[in-house]
Amino acid sequence: PLDDNLDKATKTRVLNEIANNPWYYLREIVRIPTAGEKRRFELSRATLAICWSILNNLSSFVVLPRQCYKTYTICAMYSWLFYFGARNTEFMMFSYSDSILQGNLSRIKEIRETLPKYLNLYDPRTDKDNAREMKFVTEDFYNHIRIKAPSKSPEEAAKAGRGFSTPVCWYDELNFIPQIGEIYDSASFAYKTVAEIAKKNGSYHHRIMSSSVGKLDDESGMWGYNFLNSCCDFTEKMYDYDIKTVNDMIFQNSTNSFLRIEYMYYDLGKPDTYIEEMKKDSTSEEAFQREVLNRWQKTGGEHPLGKELVDKIADQIHDPTDILVI
Repeated sequence: PLDDNLDKATKTRVLNEIANNPWYYLREIVRIPTAGEKRRFELSRATLAICWSILNNLSSFVVLPRQCYKTYTICAMYSWLFYFGARNTEFMMFSYSDSILQGNLSRIKEIRETLPKYLNLYDPRTDKDNAREMKFVTEDFYNHIRIKAPSKSPEEAAKAGRGFSTPVCWYDELNFIPQIGEIYDSASFAYKTVAEIAKKNGSYHHRIMSSSVGKLDDESGMWGYNFLNSCCDFTEKMYDYDIKTVNDMIFQNSTNSFLRIEYMYYDLGKPDTYIEEMKKDSTSEEAFQREVLNRWQKTGGEHPLGKELVDKIADQIHDPTDILVI
């Protein structure tokens, strides 16, 4: 399918398969530009969970260590939704800085540009394509992606959230977005209305939050921590249930209708050298604990037990050996 010299009938078959089978798109079509080469999309337990949640219109909060492809996975999924899967859909992307947002928009475009010419549906005559938005317009499609810079005050944050009614929202690096509580609260009511309309029309809709672990002495980090712990824990046993049952599980086991998708590096097939490499790249021990080991730093030196003892206790926490779904 990556050969531009296919006959017209084969190209049509490939396009139809992509439109109806996003897994084919991820497996055979998507290439990730990395250090001068085009790498295949990497399916792991985490990236599978992210894709599955998006395709089933489930909102999720994703926490993964660095270099585990949470951002590129969402960008790959959005490249499929934007050009092949969604119809008449508005996308909104939030983060803590303009550079992060523009970088994510660029990643979607980079994936598009790695496609063979017959699969690159961008048309400069009708589509908008700049540093702040993308628009895809045909007889059957009208999809629009916009980015929203962080707000400096609670009033601006409330206006930002209230000003956009979009069925697809991505909050990247949520634990570091200033005024995230105001943005989310003001946007949530509009989202619920437009999501209901999308659901009736059979259109895609979800909210996804992705972030490394934040800081508990920071307002945004504390908000993210509380939100994350109000989510329903994702389990791979959910793959065996129909989506109605999964939605019931989320409703019963969360206070915010979100899934918590969290994996450690050892769940994702990382090599034995991963920890050493990440330690060298980390600016501090605290950054390493947060960004690689997914640890929220709950205590400082003033804790009555002492930080060292508290850290030793935290080291004894293990994942459950099994999950019983009731």
